[in-house]
Amino acid sequence: MGLASPFAAGSAEGPLAARDAALSAVDAPRLARFLATMLPRGDATALLLRAGSGVMAARLAAELPRGASLYAAEAGEAAAQALAARSGAARNLYPLALPDGEAAGLLAALPTPAHVVLALACADWLAARMGAVAARLAPGGRLLVMEEEPEALDRVVAAAAAAGLAPSATPDVSNEHFAVVLSMRHSAL
Repeated sequence: MGLASPFAAGSAEGPLAARDAALSAVDAPRLARFLATMLPRGDATALLLRAGSGVMAARLAAELPRGASLYAAEAGEAAAQALAARSGAARNLYPLALPDGEAAGLLAALPTPAHVVLALACADWLAARMGAVAARLAPGGRLLVMEEEPEALDRVVAAAAAAGLAPSATPDVSNEHFAVVLSMRHSAL
């Protein structure tokens, strides 16, 4: 089940191709159907973190219900250009360029809090930025995390706990990945 890290510095394919390869194992229609159940009816915002060149983002956006917008985020100028090129053909796909190393700029660029944030195969990147990601969830918003290894998912869940998120579901959305839905913990009154 384990692919080499899509963030390996010396990848001969280049970082976007490696990221796209990591995302290609995901069944986009199946994931989009589940994602649609997590979004409120009408206008809704989803954010795909570490979207690569946007191949997966375009496939997901095409499957989302009318009124749902998908923002696709990735680091670097090449990624921003690739995402912009893909978003031109989609009615509901919007590119966001991630500042290298930081999530604050990305989250500030998101025009509205996200109802769902989707993170695929980027556990360490996400864990390091969990507080900033959790802060941009809309009220009732959720974070769907999918990883190839259960240990990676455990690291994300631990970081999520520190940010006030707790597991609320373990959906079966992929034959190749382990998944968890994280939601804000409700404090006792």
